Amino acid sequence: QHNAQIDVSLTGDAAGRWNMIGHTFTGTVNWADVQIIEEATGDIKTLDEVDPLIVSDRACDIGDSSCIMSRVMYKWNGSSYSPYDGTTPGMEGVLAEGDGFWVKVFKSGYGLRVLRP
Repeated sequence: QHNAQIDVSLTGDAAGRWNMIGHTFTGTVNWADVQIIEEATGDIKTLDEVDPLIVSDRACDIGDSSCIMSRVMYKWNGSSYSPYDGTTPGMEGVLAEGDGFWVKVFKSGYGLRVLRP
């Protein structure tokens, strides 16, 4: 049972806007477990729903109108930013206490929710 969360409003535009987000809880959270909230309705979406697969490409990679936020987050590894998509083996991504990460957002009106581990 998750009893707390971090909700961060996201700012996006059609060209994609980078948003920096931090994980402030103790413990780790899998990137695949974050939620995207439609602020007007409270509807919860997954990474797959905000960056759906269109045939063999992700919507945000090909500029499809269904793209809300890229499912890929970028986290500093000490020398460069590493991409994590939540599902690809070796690229699942884990947020540790104090981690900051970047996401590219294409539509405003959404928030990112990180649940307490």
